Amino acid sequence: MASLIKIITILFLFLIFFNIIASAFRLPFYVYGDDGASSKIAEADNVVKQAFVATLEAEKTGANVSTLVAKLNEAEQLLTEANFASKVGNYSGAIQLAEQCLSSVNDVAEEAASLKSAAEKSHEEKLIATVVVTCSGLSLLFILSMLGWRFLKGRRLRRMLKMKPELVKIR
Repeated sequence: MASLIKIITILFLFLIFFNIIASAFRLPFYVYGDDGASSKIAEADNVVKQAFVATLEAEKTGANVSTLVAKLNEAEQLLTEANFASKVGNYSGAIQLAEQCLSSVNDVAEEAASLKSAAEKSHEEKLIATVVVTCSGLSLLFILSMLGWRFLKGRRLRRMLKMKPELVKIR
């Protein structure tokens, strides 16, 4: 009976050792059919993020970014579909969707930069126009005030000169 327990123990240890060795060699044999889908999706995600930041900066300067936002929404939809396709194992579809996302968002950052510079220029022109109109208005107000003061001063002086002094008895 003792020899049977020794044999079972040795057999059990052998199986444990074999499982450890087999599991160590089994890991490299897992095949991922990714074919670069995750890297293409990550690249598309980075490009979308950069385009979003550029669009946000353009919007902060007052640019009309409605078309850029529509393009970003379309790109986000494509990116979501690419992530889903990658998760279900459709790697070629995921790569294709990520490439569509990249092509739809490719020029958004450049458009946002040009809209930002145009908005800044427009803002600067409006500021200059406001300063010119304000200075002109204040100058005109000052001149009219001076003319009005001279007119009223002269009128008051003429009225005073037309007055005849009266003698009043003091009791």
